[in-house]
Amino acid sequence: MKVLVTGANGFVGKVLCRYLKVNNIPLRAGVRKACADTEVSYGELNENTNWTDILKGCDSVVHLAARAHIMNESEKDPEAIYKKMNTAVTIQLAQACLRAQIRKFIFISSIKVNGEGTLTGQTFQPQLDTFPNDPYARSKLEAEKQLLRLHQPGVFEVVIIRPPLIYGPEVKGNLKSLLKAL
Repeated sequence: MKVLVTGANGFVGKVLCRYLKVNNIPLRAGVRKACADTEVSYGELNENTNWTDILKGCDSVVHLAARAHIMNESEKDPEAIYKKMNTAVTIQLAQACLRAQIRKFIFISSIKVNGEGTLTGQTFQPQLDTFPNDPYARSKLEAEKQLLRLHQPGVFEVVIIRPPLIYGPEVKGNLKSLLKAL
């Protein structure tokens, strides 16, 4: 079994790749820009990305690569950029996986698709309504919906994980800002 990890040099990707290596699980570490410890560099992900060669020899994919929260947004239409990167590229990759007969696609989404909070005493649950309230969350939810249409039990298994805020060494974003303030 060989696992392609997209976004392998990101915050979560580094830890996942380290885990796979320690447990002797063959992996192909995919990144935008070539660096040490990566097997494949795919450049900027877009509609022209050639997944065929990248997927060769892989049995499963963990898709971490995404446009995440931008602290000081400068794009004129961030919704379109998030949708292109987090939805369109994800579906393009999943369709390439189907063609390559890859059996498992693990998509790291976000708890933000559920919204910013729950009613007192309730927890987020997969069956609850979703309330994405920013371009990032909307793009992740749309990717989830389209991925579920591709899901074929026993043929192409789609697993969607909606993690909450992930923290640890080398954390970035809002948590890093909060830690600095403390």
